[in-house]
Amino acid sequence: METDLKLVKAVLDLMRDSVPTDCQDLIDELSKKIIRDLKEKGANKAMREWYGITDEDLEMVVRE
Repeated sequence: METDLKLVKAVLDLMRDSVPTDCQDLIDELSKKIIRDLKEKGANKAMREWYGITDEDLEMVVRE
């Protein structure tokens, strides 16, 4: 997991460096949230919350 977080941080840093300076604060805030969510919830749960995927949604996919 630690290696994955380092990779995510590296990608976020590249994104930060590629946006205009007036957008970097926004990227910094979002980066902190992304890293915090990944650490606290794990990738699966964090992405499900970010995309609004519920257990019911997953059950429908499995049934079909």
